Amino acid sequence: MPRSTRSRLRSISSATPSSATQPRRRALALFDGGRRSGEIRRLRLSLTRFAERWIDVVVARHRWIVALAALLTAASIALASRLSIETDMRSLLPVDHPVIRSLHALEESFGVTDSLRIIVEGGTPEIRHAYVEALVPELAASERLVDVDYRLQSDFFIDHALYYLTEEEFDDLREHVEAWEHYELCSAAPDACLEPADPRAPERLRKLVEARRAQAVERTGFEDYYEREGIDAQVILATARRPASDALFASALVDEVEAKSQAVLARPGPWQGAGLDVRPNGPYPTQARATAAIRRDIVRSGAAGALGVLLILFLVFRSFRAVITLLIPLACGVAWSMGLTQLLLGRLNLVTSMITTVLMGIGIDAGIHLLSRIRGELAAHGPDEAIRRSFRGLIGPLVIAATTTAGTFGVMATSSFPAFREFGLIAGLGLLLCLLAMIT
Repeated sequence: MPRSTRSRLRSISSATPSSATQPRRRALALFDGGRRSGEIRRLRLSLTRFAERWIDVVVARHRWIVALAALLTAASIALASRLSIETDMRSLLPVDHPVIRSLHALEESFGVTDSLRIIVEGGTPEIRHAYVEALVPELAASERLVDVDYRLQSDFFIDHALYYLTEEEFDDLREHVEAWEHYELCSAAPDACLEPADPRAPERLRKLVEARRAQAVERTGFEDYYEREGIDAQVILATARRPASDALFASALVDEVEAKSQAVLARPGPWQGAGLDVRPNGPYPTQARATAAIRRDIVRSGAAGALGVLLILFLVFRSFRAVITLLIPLACGVAWSMGLTQLLLGRLNLVTSMITTVLMGIGIDAGIHLLSRIRGELAAHGPDEAIRRSFRGLIGPLVIAATTTAGTFGVMATSSFPAFREFGLIAGLGLLLCLLAMIT
């Protein structure tokens, strides 16, 4: 066989397997594509059948559905009214977080470590002392405070002064006391003294005690009341029953302290007309101001969100009737979401407290699409048929869009941080409930 023929046969034989597999691969690709297309067609067919059955039930039993929705909304509002806002910042972190565990261990050992400082500024020291003496009993009567401290207990340090001496200081004190005792003995019975007494012993002992006391005052900066020389202010230290991270408690405590401070200022006393300025200071007022800002933001964001939804709906549909038609199911969906939140969580946190604004924004989408489609279909069909055609055309995209968005929030719900977990849970379920309200 010629060489050219053999080479041609080898090329043909080597190409034969590849050429034979190409039709098979094309057939498999067509089969897989057809299978996927078939699955998509079956999914679309299922959604279409579901939409037709759903809308038939809604149209045929719309009065019963409206009554049931009204009852469910009323029950949800009753449940939502019991929702409380957990204002403790620590609730936003996992319970097993190292910071939270350390704080709990510290509080179990030493109690609440935060302190409230009340600054009394202005006037003379005597006027400030008189005002503080009148204010402290009022503060001590508060159920939110455990202890109120406004001056050093000097008698305690005097009675226990020996406990605070170093070994060298104790030896020095013993020598001065022995010299003073020898002087007193020699003064009372001169014949009993074998050695002459030092007449300066009493004065030296007195100066030693005064020097030690002056050193203690210099170290603390306070001698009796909590005030420093050259600063026209006095401090009251108060220990509360709950930490400053509890925002609601901090706000209530600061309000109570301010009210009692002003009430005492209004009483007749030497502080009248002295221009005293009394203000709380420390972590509690800081937390109270932050809480007030959060509350303002909740109100503002809620009002802005509602106003924005109303404005957009009116600009799109140019009809108050259309706006009301969409707002009613939106309100129902938000109410159902809050009622379900009460059943599942029993509370909101500082992050989820503004979740209603989010739900208004994402929950209105399905209603806008449906109403726009229905108004377009009304040009050629009656109301019932327009609703049916709109549902058949939109139920699939609406369900898929809502499910994907809710799935995104569902990913947040798997977080170990309660702030993210609860936000994802409420937002995801709330979106689906708003969709349910819109399509019924």
